[in-house]
Amino acid sequence: MFKVISETLVWWPVLFPGVTEDGKVIENKIEMRFVILDEDAIDDFTRATAIIVGAPVDEDAGAADVDRTPSILMQRALEPIVRDWRLVAAANGEPLAFNPDNFRALLRVPNVFREILGAYAACRAGRAETRKGN
Repeated sequence: MFKVISETLVWWPVLFPGVTEDGKVIENKIEMRFVILDEDAIDDFTRATAIIVGAPVDEDAGAADVDRTPSILMQRALEPIVRDWRLVAAANGEPLAFNPDNFRALLRVPNVFREILGAYAACRAGRAETRKGN
């Protein structure tokens, strides 16, 4: 039996490419706890992320009082869907707590934002083959 619930939370893998100090290309893996947005909320989320990925935006988005720092825009766009993470560590290897400052630091890492969006899209669409491959 399918149950209609108010908020669905899901752990999902996020893979993103990176480069080590010696130039080796690697695949990084973290897990994020996503909120599956309902059909009423997904349009607002899509509009917010369009600002970051370069789609045309309305005039209000370019207002002078809006902080245009990329990591801040990315964080604001992802706040509706990201609730927690796993497998994220500080430079010393200790687990890094999920909080606004640490989340913004993660979003400064190249490739992370787009891969979070891709992972969320796969999660929301229920693409089991994507999940299985990660």
